[in-house]
Amino acid sequence: MKLGKVTKKDPMERVPLSMHSSVVKELQEYRNFYKATTGEEISMSLLIEEMTKCFMREDKSFQQHLKSQKTGE
Repeated sequence: MKLGKVTKKDPMERVPLSMHSSVVKELQEYRNFYKATTGEEISMSLLIEEMTKCFMREDKSFQQHLKSQKTGE
C-alpha cells in the first residue's frame, strides 16, 4: 500500500470539492483497502488529504519549486 498509516491530524479546513462518481467509487475501495491493511477506519476527507500530500511529496518539480520559494530564488 502506497499510503502509510495516518497518525497525525492537523487542524482541518473545509475545501469545496466535487469529483466524478467513478473516482469516488475508487476512493471508497481504497478506504476499504486501508481498513483491511491497517485495521482502522479513515474518513474520506482525511484519505484525500493524505493522498494529495503523498502526491505533492513525490513530485520532484514541485518540491524544487517549494525549495526555490524558501530560498527566494
